[in-house]
Amino acid sequence: MLTILGDFLRFAFFQRLKGNVADNWTAYLGVGLAITWLVGFGRTWDFDLAPLWLRTGLPSVGYAFVLAALIWAITLALKPARWSYKSVLLMVTMTALPGLIYAIPVERLMPAEAARGVNMIFLLIVATWRMALYYRFLRDVALLPPRATLVAWLLPPALIVAPLSLFGLLGAIARDMGGVRETADPGEISGGAIFFIAAATWLLLPVLLMSFIILAIRRRRPVDANNQSST
Repeated sequence: MLTILGDFLRFAFFQRLKGNVADNWTAYLGVGLAITWLVGFGRTWDFDLAPLWLRTGLPSVGYAFVLAALIWAITLALKPARWSYKSVLLMVTMTALPGLIYAIPVERLMPAEAARGVNMIFLLIVATWRMALYYRFLRDVALLPPRATLVAWLLPPALIVAPLSLFGLLGAIARDMGGVRETADPGEISGGAIFFIAAATWLLLPVLLMSFIILAIRRRRPVDANNQSST
């Protein structure tokens, strides 16, 4: 168990794992889901007004399975050298570790206005950290070539952010993920940043989709050619 916990720390800090993940996948996933639950629970443990179902931390666990399925399905078309839903799910749970920073009760340590700013900084740090870990996974574990890695890295979050921004939910989701309480003024917290993220996503999304289609076709051709030559 100490090796598994050490591997979660090593993964979070971009180091090579020492344990045998393939033979102990269930144990690794159990630890990953436990950490994911702790992050979800820690995000709202000090927020008495949050709904009970949200305070349980279980929505974060469910989200891990959904996010893993989205990443797996999209990237599968790019023909990674090593790819399975099991490995993607484990990766998603292993990226949860930086989110433990959300459990810091900044609202009880500083004035509300300052706490809102700190929470949004935490959100930026964790999101950037997790995206960096995801990129490394695509490059070093899935063994995708550089262009495919870039598309597989950016397309899933773009497909999540775009509809959220379209229905005006992006700001609320960002505030919830960052642990910003409902007393905050949405425009005061993140209006400009949310608009920039939404605009950049919609500008980038067509390019990513076109690149994805082209790469998927190109990486499928050798397989088709081999199949034709064998028939």
